[in-house]
Amino acid sequence: MKPIRVLQTSDWHIGRLPFQLRTDRGIQRQDFLLQLLEQLPEFAKNQNVDIVLLPGDLFNADSIPSQLIERFFGILNAFAPIPVIISTGNHDYYDSFLSLVKRFNFKKQEASVLGNHVYLAGKEWQRFQFQGFAVTARSFLSLREMGALQKIPPRGLDPVEILCFHGSVGEVPPEQEPMATISPDELLGMNYDYAAIGHYHRRKFFLKNDRVVAGYSGAFLAQRKSDVGDLGFLILDVEPKGVFIHNIRAENWDKLRIHEITLSFPGDGEPIQALENKWRELNIQLTDYVRVIYQGRLSKDRFRIPNPDHYKDRCYHLENIIQLTPDWDYEELAKGISAEAQFVRTQLERIQEAIRSQNKEEEQLQRDILEVGLQAFRYQKVEDKLPARYST
Repeated sequence: MKPIRVLQTSDWHIGRLPFQLRTDRGIQRQDFLLQLLEQLPEFAKNQNVDIVLLPGDLFNADSIPSQLIERFFGILNAFAPIPVIISTGNHDYYDSFLSLVKRFNFKKQEASVLGNHVYLAGKEWQRFQFQGFAVTARSFLSLREMGALQKIPPRGLDPVEILCFHGSVGEVPPEQEPMATISPDELLGMNYDYAAIGHYHRRKFFLKNDRVVAGYSGAFLAQRKSDVGDLGFLILDVEPKGVFIHNIRAENWDKLRIHEITLSFPGDGEPIQALENKWRELNIQLTDYVRVIYQGRLSKDRFRIPNPDHYKDRCYHLENIIQLTPDWDYEELAKGISAEAQFVRTQLERIQEAIRSQNKEEEQLQRDILEVGLQAFRYQKVEDKLPARYST
């Protein structure tokens, strides 16, 4: 049988104005979010998606403006005839979501604002069966549900079995509350082919025998200063043999303006000031994606990369790409950047050691590992774990 193609997205938080933005900027950010989301249905059809999974926190509260709610329902209905499964989250928990649907039905004087292709998971685990696959899902019950995730039922007998829920798997990131918690071992032990999870605002995957079997898609727009902004969706091919993750880049969004800035040192001076100068020169907006490439040589006393957290309310996403040279102080650099810098530092040290020992085979091996690792960090955003053969 052919793989089941899944579009997974969650944590839209429609109605939330993050970072205490001024009203006008908050509205601009919300409008931009809806513009991105409104492209998803056509994108899903062009990608021949079999099922759309929405594991919660699609809107942020039941008091959001009616025009946003109308656009929200418009997005859901535009996916037809592709089936859509919603597992509500802690911000749009089951009763809240139902109340919103009922109020909007009354306002529109319609039987239902949701098409027949949209399935809302209930308060208990519910199995939705389709041709060749099934999705087992449940909704978040209420804000009081802070404990363990309700016991997951055994997988069914369809060739492909998928889970869909909102909750915390493993360690809870900073600034994020534990909700419906479950350990990674317990989740992976259920032997579903894939689990689509909502709540964590960074793209994160869980592996079993070096195969991806569960994941968070991240959030479309950063909501907290600890968030990354990973474009908020995944396209996956799920089959019994494993899961293939399609690498969809930001450039695919025609409404997302990309700024790629290259700063060279020491010529461009102090990095933070150099970026600020470019920011003003390019007139970067709240809805722009900024990719900054730092290259050259600079002493550790002068090299301080601008912290992306400080730019969360000034652009859609800031991505730092570091092109290291052997003259930099890797230890100091790693403290201020990320796990990527630590990985690069370690690999460069191994390459240098292989060069000193004149071991060409080992040098090439370490260079290959470096290249694969960089691909994972920069493009797939697999932050927590690489396959064992690429671990440091």
